[in-house]
Formats: sequence, C-alpha cells, structure tokens
Amino acid sequence: MNKKQLKKRKIISVIVGVFFAVFIFFSLLLIYTLLPIKDNYKMYIVTSGSMGSKVPMGSVAVVRPQEKYKINDIITYNSTLRVKADPITHRIVGIEEQKERRFYVAKGDKNENNDQEKIISENVRGKFIFYFPYIGYIIGFAKTLPGLIILIIIPATIIIYEEIKKIKIELVNLRKQKNAKN
Repeated sequence: MNKKQLKKRKIISVIVGVFFAVFIFFSLLLIYTLLPIKDNYKMYIVTSGSMGSKVPMGSVAVVRPQEKYKINDIITYNSTLRVKADPITHRIVGIEEQKERRFYVAKGDKNENNDQEKIISENVRGKFIFYFPYIGYIIGFAKTLPGLIILIIIPATIIIYEEIKKIKIELVNLRKQKNAKN
C-alpha cells in the first residue's frame, strides 16, 4: 500500500470511528431515557418549526418532568385534541387554577395564537432542557423502510460480510500452519 492509500484508509477509519462513537452515545442516551426511573430524562423528535430557533424542527428535544412549571418554561405535552399525535413542545404563556387543578396555556414562539387547548398537568411530559440538532431527521428517516434498509440492514450486512472474510482468512492461515507442521 502506498502513502496515499494509507492516508485515505486512516481518514475513513477516523470518520467511521466518530460515527460509531456518536451512534453509541445516542444509543446509550436512548436506553437511559427508556429506563423506568422516576423523573427520568425523555427524548422527543421536534416535528414542527413552531418554536423557531429555540427548538428547531428536526431536533431531538430532551425533557425532564418537574413538580411544577412556570410561565416562560418550555414544556412537552400530549395534546388531547389530536389522536395519535406527536407530543408538542411549546412555551407556557399562562397558568390557570380551576377546582384545585392546574392548567397551562402554551404557545409556539413562531405562532401568532395560543394553543387551542388548556393543558392539564397530567399531560405534561416535562420541561425542555436542551436539544440535539438534526438528529430527529435521521431518526425519522430510520423509521421508514428505505431508512431501515440504508441505516440498519446495509451496514449490518457489510459488517457481517467483513467478519466472514476475516474468519475465512484465519481458517486459511490455520490450515497453512497445520500443513507446515506436518
């Protein structure tokens, strides 16, 4: 191998290593968020641009449940108006108390009007902590058939193929060593 090929292999190796490290990090973070720990962090894909640059579309928002929420907190909640809808991440613009129950009024930063519904405390999943930009696009794509094929099946097939090649080389080397001893 010449120097140019070695340099190219090293660059590819570093890129693959970085992608693998990022993949492991997000996998561990996802596993952690799925553990049944009280007040654990949760991750949700942001599917609209209603929060503008504060929580951009295509991001993964990380939220954590709180005892109480206050005005200007950004929360993620389940809408009672939309069936099977993704959770909504909006800013609290008002709080109302009715019959010993707390309701939140929320609004997206880029929206002109408040959300149509008043949010009961039980529907709030948590307070927005931070986000990972663009990761939601990758996760959303991975949930489709082409995404599954491109992001999971093809890389897994390549890894299996490479491992079979290594095993074959080792078996050939073992046979050569065995034949050399005889």
